[in-house]
Amino acid sequence: MSHDFLVSVRAVRSGRFTNRVGPRTLFLKVPSTATEPEPAHKIRLRDWIAEVEAAAAPDGPGCRGDILCFIHGFNTTPQENLERHRVIRQGLAAQGFRGALVSFNWPSAGVPLAYLPDRVVIDQSANRLVQEMLRELARRQRTDCQIDIHVLAHSMGAYLVRQAFYQGERTDLPSQGWLISQLILVSADVSARSLSRTDPRSASLYRHVIRLTNYATPQDEVLSISTVKRLGMSQRAGRVGLPGDHPDLAVNIDCGDHFAATYLSGGRPGRGHNWYFEDALFYRDLFLTIEGALDRNRFPTRRPVAGGGLSLQQP
Repeated sequence: MSHDFLVSVRAVRSGRFTNRVGPRTLFLKVPSTATEPEPAHKIRLRDWIAEVEAAAAPDGPGCRGDILCFIHGFNTTPQENLERHRVIRQGLAAQGFRGALVSFNWPSAGVPLAYLPDRVVIDQSANRLVQEMLRELARRQRTDCQIDIHVLAHSMGAYLVRQAFYQGERTDLPSQGWLISQLILVSADVSARSLSRTDPRSASLYRHVIRLTNYATPQDEVLSISTVKRLGMSQRAGRVGLPGDHPDLAVNIDCGDHFAATYLSGGRPGRGHNWYFEDALFYRDLFLTIEGALDRNRFPTRRPVAGGGLSLQQP
């Protein structure tokens, strides 16, 4: 029987996960037959780490491997998180990904009206991400380690990750002792200007990643609403892309043309925020990003655009 690996910081009540941050982080090994994660799926941290590392390097110890950590966004229940986790796993496997996928489940309330209140629990969840997950992965990294750690953050998950990296530098984690290979932002609900090379809010991101890839869709209607809620003062990176003065290690992928041709022309409006997870071209580009073998400008799934930057395209 195959399993899915999750980390949950949700509180538990009557054997079910709630919409509050709990006192303990649970490391879950969820059977493929389960329709939602349960507290009963928890296992010991050291066993969880060992199984994830084994899944990351299927050819055996000492062989190269990858662990991709998925951080979901707002309005996501534990069941929905597990469903998306499985969709991502299958989408990447179809492109040849053989590593391990891990999902971090934080207590997004699961109803639209909780969108802004979700930010209240993000700082708590971000602290747990860095203390309970990044710490454990970081202290296992060695100079001869062949398992690369990557992070895929969707929507408000990008904001959570930014907070986690910032908090990580305020803990006793060595400032130069841990690195994420690829940080991938999708529909990022984070201020575009905060990803400038000079903005202190994202300085820790750029100190602890090898490459940051931001996928942006100008037709993202959810992030348009997000901008309105901020009185139009703060455009989101998942809609308008990275600022012009982003660091060289960051790259923006404009997905607007592909989204318009694939979804809007087919009479499928309203998908600008989540379409990535059902799209084979996105998974191909994501796989090549994780693999890290090609220069970012040489992907067959990308083309240069006028004024600089790259656009997602069919090979």
